[in-house]
Amino acid sequence: MKFLSALPVVAIVALASLQMSVSSCSKENTDTLIVRDTVRITDTAMTTAILTSTAWKTQESRWIRNNVNSYYLRGGSNNTESLDIQTLTFRADGTGTHYNGDGYTVQFNWEWLNNEKTSLKYTDHYPTPTGDYTRVWEHILYKNGAPSMAS
Repeated sequence: MKFLSALPVVAIVALASLQMSVSSCSKENTDTLIVRDTVRITDTAMTTAILTSTAWKTQESRWIRNNVNSYYLRGGSNNTESLDIQTLTFRADGTGTHYNGDGYTVQFNWEWLNNEKTSLKYTDHYPTPTGDYTRVWEHILYKNGAPSMAS
């Protein structure tokens, strides 16, 4: 008889342990951590090698001549002058060739005005009576892969 009276106790303990083993399973908590970072891609600094590597077309330019402001944007509709056909070819020896907006080819001399190579001066050598004409470019930007130079 003692055997039979212990059977319900064993059964209850077995069921309770089964219940605890089933109920003690838990879903793992997973936290997703998303890390975002800012990657800054900077353009290449202008160098003499880049400047002398190709013939350049002006992308955008602002200038003052005879106290008159002028503006040009390649493909723009509000340009005060057209520089569409103008090209400049710089050589490492400080000389160059300027095919200007009037359709003339003129030789020039040029030099960097600062170590950062963001400013340069070039002087076109027009024939008499016009003579030399000097320009200073500031804030020169070179965008990686760009076919043009902004001045």
